[in-house]
Amino acid sequence: MALHTAITIGGQVARIAARLWGLPYLEHVAEQVAAHLIARAVESTGHPNANLRYSDIDPTTLAVVSIRVHRRADALIIDVWDTDPTAPDALPLDLHIAAVGALARRWNSYPVPCGGKVIWAEIAPGDQRAG
Repeated sequence: MALHTAITIGGQVARIAARLWGLPYLEHVAEQVAAHLIARAVESTGHPNANLRYSDIDPTTLAVVSIRVHRRADALIIDVWDTDPTAPDALPLDLHIAAVGALARRWNSYPVPCGGKVIWAEIAPGDQRAG
């Protein structure tokens, strides 16, 4: 669900994936990148308020976000899907995408046939920013 709690949970998913795949040196940056990608998704589609009461949520209109972490050689790819079809503008970058750009080797986005978009980022140990 596109709630503020998804930010922490998504970050932990990425951190655990890095550890399980034998990439402990990527744990911290994976957690940060995932948290920024999910925070952006929650802010654009859901309820970013950290103090939201569950009684204030209408489950029939609440958007969904999804995270997928996968490994490619010694790199991690973090994908976050949300229901907003709007791709991030090239400039000026919002704070979350700017942070992802500073942490990741590369990032981009693409629309998906079912609606919405995926923003993805690649982090790897050879990248001085992931160091």
